[in-house]
Amino acid sequence: MPKTDPQDPSQARLLIVDGHGSHTTDEFITRCFLSNVYLLFLPAHISHVTQPLDLGCFSSLKTVYRRLVGNFMALTNETKLGKAKFLEFYAEAHEIAFCKSNIQSGWKATGLYLKNRLKVLSNRWVVTQRASTPPSQTPGDISTPTKSQDVVKILKSETRSPHTRRVFWKVGMALDKRNTELALKDREIASLRARVEQLQRPKRRKVRQDPNERFVSVAEIALQRNQTPEQRTIRGDNCIVIAEEEEEESEEEPPRRRSTRAKGPVKRYLDQYIDSEEDDE
Repeated sequence: MPKTDPQDPSQARLLIVDGHGSHTTDEFITRCFLSNVYLLFLPAHISHVTQPLDLGCFSSLKTVYRRLVGNFMALTNETKLGKAKFLEFYAEAHEIAFCKSNIQSGWKATGLYLKNRLKVLSNRWVVTQRASTPPSQTPGDISTPTKSQDVVKILKSETRSPHTRRVFWKVGMALDKRNTELALKDREIASLRARVEQLQRPKRRKVRQDPNERFVSVAEIALQRNQTPEQRTIRGDNCIVIAEEEEEESEEEPPRRRSTRAKGPVKRYLDQYIDSEEDDE
């Protein structure tokens, strides 16, 4: 404070500070009051927008310091930086960054001097609440027109110029034309689908067997008892087999059963017998 004492003791000064705890002590505030110094506290959590050092000098200081460290590591091929080198590079970067032009640009960017409220309010990091605009009221609910009659209804609801009426008339004609084309296409698609269904083979339905059919009923048992073994049926899991005895082919003729009845003379032998008797006479 002594370095900024004005020539006129009655002239006041302005000190802009942030909300740090050291700036709010009773001793500091009393000293400022006795020295005719007015305190201006910046709002919390927006120092990146309202503090001149953040917008002017600190960004330049970081840029210069990184450049110096990068050049040192590229020349020496070292990754560690000692305290001595840190102080050396920081002092050089501080001298370059804290120049008159950077300090003035920081005050100008925050809008503190020259005073400009729009610098803060128009900043992209500041979120402003926009006033909610009421929805626009329409004279009536307007639905999307699908045919020319809908367009005519919209046109009759409000007075329009002749040019606007002609435009609406063309729009209605275009809608009718498009609807006609769509109807023809739908009919063609329906006929093609019917033709495809006719050409396709019908799908075979899977026949599910009743599990009760696998068991033999009482009626079937009675029927099997009255049949010969060759005619009986054998039930499988999925089919019915008729048991038949295969005939074995044999070269020998089956034996003939001889009759016990007395056979009469054959007609041929009878004729020969009669002829022989006639010759003897």
